[in-house]
Amino acid sequence: MLRFLTTLGSIILTFAIVVIAALYIYMQFFLPDIDTLQDVHLQMPMKVYTADNKLIGVFGEQFRQPVEIKEVPKIMIEAVLATEDQRFYEHTGVDPIGLMRAAVELAATGKKKQGGSTITMQVARNFFLSRKKSYIRKFNEILLAIKIEQSLTKDQILALYLNKVFFGHRAYGLAAAARIYYGKTLKQLSLAEVAMLAGLPQAPSRNNPISRPEKAQKRRDFVLKRMYKEKYITKAQYEKATNSSISAYFHGPRLQFRAPYVAEMVRRTMEKEYGKRIYVAGLTVHTTVNSHLQTAANKALQDAIMGYSKRHSSYRRSTINFGKITLDKYDAVEKRLKKLPTLNGLYAGAVLKILRNGKAQVLLGSGMIVDMNRKGYRRSYGAFRVGSLVRIRKNDKGEWVTSALPKVQGALVALNPRNGAILAMDGGFDYKGSNYNRAVQSKRQIGSNVKPFIYSAALADGYTMASLVNDAPVYVRDGNRIWSPENASRRFYGPTPLRVALYRSRNIISVRLVMQMGLQYVREFLTHFGFKEDEIPNGLSIALGTLEVSPLELVRGYAVFANGGYLIKPFIINSIYNENGQLIYKADPVVVPNAAGYLSGPPAPRVISSEIAYILTDVMQDVIKKGTGRRALVLKRSDIGGKTGTTNDKFDAWFSGFNQHIVATAWVGFDRPRTLNEYGGQAALPMWIDFMRVALHNLPEDQMKQPAGVVRVQTNRTGANYELFRKENAPHSYYSRPRSNHRGGYSYSRQTEPLY
Repeated sequence: MLRFLTTLGSIILTFAIVVIAALYIYMQFFLPDIDTLQDVHLQMPMKVYTADNKLIGVFGEQFRQPVEIKEVPKIMIEAVLATEDQRFYEHTGVDPIGLMRAAVELAATGKKKQGGSTITMQVARNFFLSRKKSYIRKFNEILLAIKIEQSLTKDQILALYLNKVFFGHRAYGLAAAARIYYGKTLKQLSLAEVAMLAGLPQAPSRNNPISRPEKAQKRRDFVLKRMYKEKYITKAQYEKATNSSISAYFHGPRLQFRAPYVAEMVRRTMEKEYGKRIYVAGLTVHTTVNSHLQTAANKALQDAIMGYSKRHSSYRRSTINFGKITLDKYDAVEKRLKKLPTLNGLYAGAVLKILRNGKAQVLLGSGMIVDMNRKGYRRSYGAFRVGSLVRIRKNDKGEWVTSALPKVQGALVALNPRNGAILAMDGGFDYKGSNYNRAVQSKRQIGSNVKPFIYSAALADGYTMASLVNDAPVYVRDGNRIWSPENASRRFYGPTPLRVALYRSRNIISVRLVMQMGLQYVREFLTHFGFKEDEIPNGLSIALGTLEVSPLELVRGYAVFANGGYLIKPFIINSIYNENGQLIYKADPVVVPNAAGYLSGPPAPRVISSEIAYILTDVMQDVIKKGTGRRALVLKRSDIGGKTGTTNDKFDAWFSGFNQHIVATAWVGFDRPRTLNEYGGQAALPMWIDFMRVALHNLPEDQMKQPAGVVRVQTNRTGANYELFRKENAPHSYYSRPRSNHRGGYSYSRQTEPLY
């Protein structure tokens, strides 16, 4: 008998040793490596900031704000432990009492209602296993929990749980949940709010305080009861917290500044460069955009679009009509109005009543009822009826007025001409209405904005701004038809100096220049400004601006004049930091040398001479002083130049202008091209003026320094007119003929001695 018992004991001991050894081998070689938790990378969204550190975008499916355990208030930890794992600091990863309770529940009901999981087991599941309920998963969960407890401290395990667990509404981790539901930090939460968050991980959807407040309140009160039972709070605290109302609502990431087109451009650029991991890697991106200038760009574009719309749009009756809105209909109407986005201050509303004295009441999606005077809806009187859907906004006096939702669109982009940094960019009237970024994605004909590029080609070919070109009819055979371009005025002016032709924007002169210089020469020269040769039209219509480019590409071309002849490369991402705050990317753009010739980075290529850039800049200042851009005289600056642009049938309106420190392009048009019935100086120039008024405020006037290779020469007998020449093209003496490479007419000087 003794031998039998000894043998049986040996067998049992051997079996136990084998089982333990098998479990050890399984834990060591088949379960995930727990060491990865020592250096865990929590999924965090990408954040995008302006150059002056204002948050403009958050991209990622998971909102997360990792915190260290010492940053979590004691009452928050107690709420979590009371709800999820009261014996957390006592057990070794597995709580036998909890497992026994789950087993009894399973035996009694036949359903897996309770899992008996400890916080450590939940960490194991969240980081290594699926959420599918099965006995195999529970077995692995237990073994992993034991491994985790052997590798990490209790505080480390609790920190992993608090930063990983899901709270609903894409919030992962306590800090993110506090921000999403209450717009607060953990330390700012009240006891009732602490209990609400502590109760969410069990069932974030079922117990959600935003979508299911009644069930959320029951769960919160259960957590408070557990905290009171465990003596974490007093009876007075318990009663006060349970009597608190539900105050949670969706806060979302709190953006500090509105620049959605900029943020989306950064997101696209980052995804193209780094792939989908940008949404979980916790990257921080700093852009080149200045928030002060971006605000000016947003407002300038909005005002230009609303101004155009007011000049041309009639307020049409909406196809939506709610009928007579009685009290029992309020909720239903509010819900429909909430689905209509507020676009740049234009609120969707429903007309409740119109009184005999002319006053009216309009219901908004927020539930607010606003009063309007008759003059507020006078322009839309025919469409303003009880029950009708209307768009209203506050005017400068704070009064509510009706306003048609604009159909016209616009774009504005501004660069630092010395390094290509994008300082401001707006790609449309409102991002919620259309996320299509017209500043970057839309290619439109540029009209007369092409002329400075053509005239710079002429200067390089030996013409001067005093060269005379005949403004007379041109007839060009195009197959079986005759093409005969016209000036905007439909008049012809005879022999005209190029300076006058440019600031007056004479179409015929541009066409004759291209004909005289040769189409291929002009096409090749335009590539100096960054335009792609295969996108440049291969026909004389190029002289009238049939080249199609985006506003960003166009403003890059104008930067060549602003910086003295160099081609820069626009960029919007200045720096990128990883989740630990370490710099992983820093922009290194090509730059223009300063006045002393110093370079702060790789040199930008020179594409036109400083002499040509200076002369063209001087002429484009005349565009503002006495040409098609005279409206810009309101800025009262002598150091700005630019050019209007209007395409055939007035489909597109442009203005591009600059000084040495900033260059900006404004565009107005319809997404589906149709006539604006306005020129660039009417539709686009006001946008540019409003932006530059802010951009140049407090900046002293700074004229471009005249290059040594440029001379100023008298060009008539009376001495009233002077012109700028490159030295090699300037006349030598009174009534002398210009040098042999001079093109397109004669220039004279009163001088009898050589000028140089």
